[in-house]
Amino acid sequence: MQERIERNSDAPFLRVPLTSLHMTVATLIDAAAQFAVPNHEIRKSTGDQWTEIVDQIAEKTLPIDLEFTEVETSAAAVFVKAQEPPELRKLRSAI
Repeated sequence: MQERIERNSDAPFLRVPLTSLHMTVATLIDAAAQFAVPNHEIRKSTGDQWTEIVDQIAEKTLPIDLEFTEVETSAAAVFVKAQEPPELRKLRSAI
């Protein structure tokens, strides 16, 4: 995927190791919201529990095929977009 984006762009491109590529399936904390406790403290206190729950759900989830149809960029990232298939909607709901 990175090669395709790089071929079709004249902009400088920083490569990301494959292990760092990710997909946000569900946002557990609204990054823009203001809480009495800082977001990193919320993650520290509940992160292990969230990770355990997500791991259990992911183990029961078959691979999901996505058809990417759009690419957008920002100063910090490249976003590839796809329609949300029903299986992904079900996974988000479970999380």
